Amino acid sequence: MTNSSAPAPTVKNDMISMARAVCIVLMVLGHTGYSKYGIQFTHLFNMPLFFITAGFCFKEKYLTDAMPFVRRRFKGLYVPFVKWGLVFLLAHNLFFRLNLYNAKYSYEGNAHLYDIPEMLDHFWRLLIQMNFGETLLGAYWFFPVLLFGSLVAYVLIRFLKKPWLAAGFALILAGTASHFGWHLPFGSIDKRCFLGACLFVCGYGYRLSGLQLERRWMVVATGMAITAVISVLFPVDMQSFSCSTLLQYVLAAGCGALAVFALGRWLASYRCPAMLQHAMRLVGKHTMPIVTFHFLCFKLVNYCIIQTAGLSLDRLAEYPIISAYSKAGWWPVYLLVGLALPILGASLVEAVRTKGRNLLVKDSVTR
Repeated sequence: MTNSSAPAPTVKNDMISMARAVCIVLMVLGHTGYSKYGIQFTHLFNMPLFFITAGFCFKEKYLTDAMPFVRRRFKGLYVPFVKWGLVFLLAHNLFFRLNLYNAKYSYEGNAHLYDIPEMLDHFWRLLIQMNFGETLLGAYWFFPVLLFGSLVAYVLIRFLKKPWLAAGFALILAGTASHFGWHLPFGSIDKRCFLGACLFVCGYGYRLSGLQLERRWMVVATGMAITAVISVLFPVDMQSFSCSTLLQYVLAAGCGALAVFALGRWLASYRCPAMLQHAMRLVGKHTMPIVTFHFLCFKLVNYCIIQTAGLSLDRLAEYPIISAYSKAGWWPVYLLVGLALPILGASLVEAVRTKGRNLLVKDSVTR
């Protein structure tokens, strides 16, 4: 079941940290609507890579003690999901009055003010079902999928023992759930959850194998060519795959993951320019703020476009971007703002907290 020669899993592994940073950049880039075919290409492996890297970092010690793994998953996924979901829910009416939501351009469900009963209903679904309707937090859709997908993967790994068998069983569950439309309202337990479990197990199995295929550039190049072909012939993502595209999607996700692992290894090496390496480390360190706030930061770019092009202010609510202008050349601005502002905000908060702690320590020493 385990391979003693495999490298020890660690979340701080530079290759994995850099790979996750690449994932975040690709996620924000995809939300800018920069290119139809570019988005089709990256959608095949971008979100799956979060599941693959989570499996890659899975520790064997959890197989004999489940509770630390369960607590870690809930602390890292459920807690921020509920915390920031509540913040954005409470801010909904303010966002509506600021025209970040409106009846003309808002995505479904956000086009009106919430009354107290509706607010309570949304809170209940957020807390109990891990369901929400705040589109400015739309990137959080994968939190419940990753949470319950990893728990399903844990059960399969623990009881089926062999990773290839566990991955195959999860793949069958994903195909069956897709075919019959199985869905539980709690935690988005559906075909995506089982696919996520399959990808999680694949990441775990890849680490145990010790193959390190990302070092072999011919394998990586061939994999990217396969992914490019699949992106044209079967343009799907983790939300829209079906039984007929499931195997192709998993193949493309695996090939794309190898390429991002290879890129992550290069970014972590001495060969990478120091400035780029530092920037990617910043992204990797602030993944949560970027995921949480990049849609909100996009509104600032919307406002700049409105002022520059003389558009109606109600277009501020277009989601997630003002598409025609993004494709016309504004997408790099969306990308830069969506990455830089959350990092800057989080860094300022961290600096204030550090200064506050230092002052408290200094005051206690003085006393």
